[in-house]
Amino acid sequence: MLDISQHKHPGIYRFTNKVNGKIYIGQAQNISIRYKSHRNSNGQGYFQKALRHHGIDSFNFEVLERVDDLSILTEREQYWLDFYRPYEPHIGYNIARVAGSCRGVKRATEQVEAHRLRMTGKLAGPLNPRWGKTHTPEARAIISEARKRAKASPETRAKLSATTTRNNLRRSPELLAKIASAIVKAHAKPIAQIDPITDSTIHIWGSVREINEQLGITICGIQNACRGRYYCNKRKGYFPKDSHGGYKWQYVDLTPLV
Repeated sequence: MLDISQHKHPGIYRFTNKVNGKIYIGQAQNISIRYKSHRNSNGQGYFQKALRHHGIDSFNFEVLERVDDLSILTEREQYWLDFYRPYEPHIGYNIARVAGSCRGVKRATEQVEAHRLRMTGKLAGPLNPRWGKTHTPEARAIISEARKRAKASPETRAKLSATTTRNNLRRSPELLAKIASAIVKAHAKPIAQIDPITDSTIHIWGSVREINEQLGITICGIQNACRGRYYCNKRKGYFPKDSHGGYKWQYVDLTPLV
């Protein structure tokens, strides 16, 4: 008889139904804890329902492989899934063909509708546990640092790049030009070109990009002048600035008064 307390290590395990021979394969960082969670589970998954229906004593439990390197745990689970094929309905209880993912899993219409009804309105408005609350400055700093450190793996970056390329290939050059133009227009701010001596307005431009294209003055310098300051790397600080390229520059609001 298997002494589950001796398996407090990572690995791949298998349940086998003594009644019908169907199997379930899973992975765990602590097999002992995972076994207990299966035993006490009230989940509504296919395998959890089978455990409750037959009783856990109607299943044999065995450790297929000890995997001390957690970085290959999912890879090893995939090996055993491919070996036994428990995702085939007549063989086992696994519903996913891909280890660590629900990709390709087909949910019954009843399951989808039941989930929708359970979630409808749960996290909306005052029912949301974070409703009316804000993070402390310390918490925001921790979240910010965590996001800065988070880096996508080379595989993820490659997938994102391939997806972007495929999407762009589906779009005509004309459509891409329209999208680019719409983005520029949406973020464009009218800018006044001002004579530094008389302080009179020489011209009002539609955007900083238009100024750059027509006068050849750098975008960064104009934006700094509009903001009234620039950052100096050598002196490590912000300093006043209202002119660039021989002119003063200011953002202007052309919204008509009602």
